Amino acid sequence: MEFTNFISYFFIAIVVVASSGIFLTKNVLYAALLLVFSMLGLAGIYVLLNAEFVAVTQIMIYVGGVLVLVVFAIMLAHNYSGKPLVVENNNLKLGLFTVVLFVGVVGYSISGVHYAVQKEQDGANSVEAIGVQLISRNLLSFELIAVFLLVSLVGAIYFASKIRKT
Repeated sequence: MEFTNFISYFFIAIVVVASSGIFLTKNVLYAALLLVFSMLGLAGIYVLLNAEFVAVTQIMIYVGGVLVLVVFAIMLAHNYSGKPLVVENNNLKLGLFTVVLFVGVVGYSISGVHYAVQKEQDGANSVEAIGVQLISRNLLSFELIAVFLLVSLVGAIYFASKIRKT
């Protein structure tokens, strides 16, 4: 077994174990941490596929976003009892059946596909080319997304810090 195959199977195992752990845990904080591990495993797979920009974006936005989400969830929960946030999952058998069925259908459908490696087209996948596209042709959407994220962050802080009178 080649080293790159071993590493790719390692990252795939991280993603599968962490993703299945999200559905099996009852603690919301543990589920969020497992989601972070799952996203880091996906970033590792992206690095192995020579998609460094997507890997860095995965880490910076999604993993960073999940950590911010956990902080806001804790701020908004107002957990006065001192107990951790717990979610009851009543449909475990149906969920496991659905997962096994989904994995079987997807595995069967991609088992006969042969992937061809394409040559890179004049740096079309490079970080520099993506950055030039973002700043030149897609500047308006880039700035609108930045403003939207800023407004949502300020709104979440406002609602989290609002003192409630009972």
